[in-house]
Amino acid sequence: SRPLPAAVECRAPPSPANGLSTCSRGPGSFPWNATCSFGCEEGFEVRGAETLMCTSSGRWDREPPVCKAVTCDAVPQPQNGSVKCAHAPAGEFTPKSSCVFRCKEGFRILGAAELACTAQGRWSQAVPSCQGRTQRNSLGQVGFLAGWLSGASPQLLTRPGQRPSAVAGLAMAREAVVRFAAAPLSSALRVSFAAVRCAGLEAPGTMNVSCSGAPVAGAVCRFACPEGWALNGSAALTCGASGSWSGPLPTCEVPAEASLALAAGLSIAGTSFLAVTSFLLWFLKRFWKK
Repeated sequence: SRPLPAAVECRAPPSPANGLSTCSRGPGSFPWNATCSFGCEEGFEVRGAETLMCTSSGRWDREPPVCKAVTCDAVPQPQNGSVKCAHAPAGEFTPKSSCVFRCKEGFRILGAAELACTAQGRWSQAVPSCQGRTQRNSLGQVGFLAGWLSGASPQLLTRPGQRPSAVAGLAMAREAVVRFAAAPLSSALRVSFAAVRCAGLEAPGTMNVSCSGAPVAGAVCRFACPEGWALNGSAALTCGASGSWSGPLPTCEVPAEASLALAAGLSIAGTSFLAVTSFLLWFLKRFWKK
C-alpha cells in the first residue's frame, strides 16, 4: 500500500519582543487551519496582523507582528522658556519618559512644570506655557496710562495671574487695552478703570467753598472766610487716590483783635449800666425821705 501523505504543519511563529502569543492548538503543534493571536505588554502596541492562520501550503498567511513602544507627541519648546526631556530606554517620548519646563526671568509657568508620558501614549497633563508676570516696570506703564487718562497718579490693584480689577485714582470709569511692547511682557492686557470718590465736605455757612469738580481722586476744594475772619487750617484740600482728603476740614474764626474789642465794649457797657443803676437808686431813696 502507498504511504499516507504527511500532515501539513507550519513552523512555530516567533513571539514578539515585549509581547506574547496564544495559539489554538497545543504547544509545538501548528497544523493546517491552526491560528495564533498576538498581544503586547503595557506601553507597547501590535504592529502588523494580530492573528495568523496556518495555510495548506504549510506557511502562515501573514508575517508575524512586532510590538512597538507607544509614543507621546513631541513637546514644543514654550515661548520665553525651555524644556528638557529624559527619555525611557524604549526610545524618545516613550512611556516613562519625562519633560521638565522652565521659564525665562520675568515669566512664570502656567500649568504643570513636569510632564510624564503614560502607557496610553498621552502626556500626564497639558503642555504648560510661560506667562509674563505683573512686575513693577509693567505696573509703572499701567500707572502712566491711567495717570494720563485722569491726571492723577493711580496704582494697579491686581495679583499675578488674575485679571486686573481696577486702577485707583481715576476721575471717570474707563476701560482700555494696555499693550506691553517691552520685555518681558509682550501681550495685551485689558484693564478696567473705576472712579475713586472722597466723602462730601460739609462746610459751615460762614465759609466759602469752591471745588474743581465732583469729589473724586484729583479734585481740589479751596476755602475762604468772610472779611475779618481768620481761616484755621489748610486753604485747599485734595481728594487722594485712596479716597481720603489731604487734611481735615478748616474752620473760620473771629480774629483775636476783634474778640478783645468786643470784650472791652461789653465791659464798658456793663460799667455804665451799673453806674446809672446806682444813681437811680440813690435818687429814689432821697425822694422818698422828703
